[in-house]
Amino acid sequence: MIPIGRETILARFPWATVLLASFSALCFLGTWPRPTAFLSARRPDSFLVRQARTLVSLASDNGSNLPADLRVRLEDLRTRPQFPDEETDSIFQSIQNNYEYLNTFKRPDWGLQYAAYLDARKKLSDEQVPWRSVLDRYVFRSNDPLWPRLGTYFWMHAGALHLLVCLYFLWLAGSHMEEVWGSITTVLIYLSGGAVSAAAVWYLLPGEGWVLVGATGAASALLGALLVRRWTEPMRFFYTLGVTYGVFSVPAWTCLFIWAYAVYHIDWLTGGRLNGSAAAWLHGAGFAWGLAVGWPAGLRLRGKEGDSEASPILLDQRVKKAGRLFKEGKAEESRGILNKVLEADPGHLAALQELMAVQEYLQHPDDAGRTAVKIIRTALEEGRGQLADEVFRRWSLRFFQVKLSPQDQLSLAQSLESLQMWREALAYYRSVVDQVPETSFAGKALFASAKIHKDYLRKTDDAAQLLRRLLDPPYDLEWRALAEAELRIIMKR
Repeated sequence: MIPIGRETILARFPWATVLLASFSALCFLGTWPRPTAFLSARRPDSFLVRQARTLVSLASDNGSNLPADLRVRLEDLRTRPQFPDEETDSIFQSIQNNYEYLNTFKRPDWGLQYAAYLDARKKLSDEQVPWRSVLDRYVFRSNDPLWPRLGTYFWMHAGALHLLVCLYFLWLAGSHMEEVWGSITTVLIYLSGGAVSAAAVWYLLPGEGWVLVGATGAASALLGALLVRRWTEPMRFFYTLGVTYGVFSVPAWTCLFIWAYAVYHIDWLTGGRLNGSAAAWLHGAGFAWGLAVGWPAGLRLRGKEGDSEASPILLDQRVKKAGRLFKEGKAEESRGILNKVLEADPGHLAALQELMAVQEYLQHPDDAGRTAVKIIRTALEEGRGQLADEVFRRWSLRFFQVKLSPQDQLSLAQSLESLQMWREALAYYRSVVDQVPETSFAGKALFASAKIHKDYLRKTDDAAQLLRRLLDPPYDLEWRALAEAELRIIMKR
């Protein structure tokens, strides 16, 4: 069972997440593959490091005659992350060439240990493992200072599989977080999660010989923030069971178990280069940091475009999901989602268009006609006159065949006025007057019709006739003053 992504479709491209992933991949390509062998060779429990420490102990024995400067230098080199290095090798060679430096009783042991050390060095040389690597300068070891390793180690990775798992969960959590909270917040949570998780290991496990590498702590922070704020967001999973397979959706919090399984097997993912309690603390601290910053970050952004349930981004997601369901033949499910979108934003143009198509498919012409009227009005409000014109021309004949309310007909006529379709507008105004005479709707329709005749069609006699109707009951109380003003203008002409 593998998470394959969100059920919702991206409403905008997550550039910050892609840049974070791309930079991690570039850093990995710049330190692969030989530096990973270098990292394995420099682990505190590796054979090379153990042999080098044994040689330092023999050379620094109380009975040895090693010069004080060499003794101090060896002790200093032994504490360094890159131990043993070229200088260590050079000092060992000097001691080998000058046996008088050694305790007489330790010389046989030195010979055996030095031979084993040279053999280990030769094997690494044959494998072209360098003394010093880019990876070594940026990973975080227990005896390193906090800065700058807190900001560098999570760009390095201990293997291709390690990198892929980190990038996968970065995309899974980061793309969603960036969409609902924005790029800056997502990047800050990622970078701070990487630093805080490593600082926790440094503080809780001082001097235990651990090595931190990879973005699992930073990705854990993103997962923590995602789950604390969007724990019910549907995620799609791919499964196989024998010869059967398929895709299903479950809430986002289930990804936590997949992540826990992955980090539990971190030793396998990193080829043995990262394991033990340090890894457990790294992931746990990163996840806890994501939980901690998730609440205040979400509260700060609540009501804004990034986190609001009615935000344009999330509404666009739902419309795209509805469109996908409609194409799959799930028209009723699609209509339910679209109705919820329109409850949050009645003027969502894409949702209205999708809903009209669903209603036509379900053979609900009256509902589809009313939705078409809303599309025309909304398109004009958004300055999309061409869309409004296209929808009207598509529905021009069918509008008279469906049941539109007087309010819808009046709205349609006003929209046609905006499109400068004067005669079409007059037809719908006349329909309102015929359908609900002596109402406020009819009064508006008569006055608007008179204005069209007077101002655009230049038919003043027809305009005057319509205006005089507004001087009689029941229109006179509301429309007399306006009608008389228009009539005086006509008389002056």
